[in-house]
Amino acid sequence: MRNILGKAIEYAGAPISDHKFISGYNDAVHDLCMMYDTAKARDTEVITCVDTEAFYPLAAGCLKIERVRTSGGAYFSFYEVRSGQIRFGLRDTYTLHELFMQEAITDMDDDITIDPAYIKAIAGYIAAKAIKKADPERSKELMLQYAVDADYANKNIRKATNPNKRVYAPRFR
Repeated sequence: MRNILGKAIEYAGAPISDHKFISGYNDAVHDLCMMYDTAKARDTEVITCVDTEAFYPLAAGCLKIERVRTSGGAYFSFYEVRSGQIRFGLRDTYTLHELFMQEAITDMDDDITIDPAYIKAIAGYIAAKAIKKADPERSKELMLQYAVDADYANKNIRKATNPNKRVYAPRFR
């Protein structure tokens, strides 16, 4: 956390208190989570379906189900989600891969769970919020740079984790 604070102070050119840093960090991470799925926290849950007519509750705070796998490891798409509950079409044990919002930090000693690719963007966001009243022009520049850095980080994370990425090779001669 201290290294992110150091970068934010460097970008802002002004001191930033711990309280202002924590508030800015939580705002930045929330904004990133609202824009990109790659910034959200991921977790898995196992549900055993014994009745295909029953709805089973999802974990509290689940925003989206990324994928569902059967007990054999195959992807499964025959399910229905309604208001925090899920119903399956077949009886089996399913592993749900879910997306959640990132946890807000309350102290400088808390662990960071967001992807490290977003750290530069977060530092820029914190710096922009810290100098918003003192230097509005520099604050606008930092916010624009934050948007660009966040977009680059999202694209790079997607490229690195895309299992369906096509690699073209030259034809055999």
